[in-house]
Amino acid sequence: MKMKFIFVMILCVLLQLSLSACDLIKVNITTSDTIETYNEGAKLYKQEKYEEASPKLLRAAEKGYAPAQNDIGWMYLNGLGVTQDLNKGMEYIKKSADQGDSMAYNNIGFAYINGLGVAKDTEEGIKWIRKAADNGNGVAMYNLGILYEK
Repeated sequence: MKMKFIFVMILCVLLQLSLSACDLIKVNITTSDTIETYNEGAKLYKQEKYEEASPKLLRAAEKGYAPAQNDIGWMYLNGLGVTQDLNKGMEYIKKSADQGDSMAYNNIGFAYINGLGVAKDTEEGIKWIRKAADNGNGVAMYNLGILYEK
């Protein structure tokens, strides 16, 4: 990790990037430890061991890992292994979406359609789910089909 950081800093100096651009690059470095923590949490989540999964996913989310931010956000929205907190759920999912996570786009759409942590707005929800589908998210493609079928 230290070598990656040093490499990024040297690259920034060599390319004479602005300080804010360097900060963006540093933020996006994900360690293998963070990914491993996320994978452990995701495995527990799939086994429906939500209370065991939540601390691992939260740890990875706090390190800025987009899939973990989306997953822990979903858990907060639905009270899975954590006390339900709609605001905290949307906060994490939006952080994930800000990094381009298509599942987060889908989940923001779901939240709008169901009024979870945001005002209910079906059109806004469909816009977000369409954005996820346009980014190749199969779950969103399925969800759009269900929505258009209604």
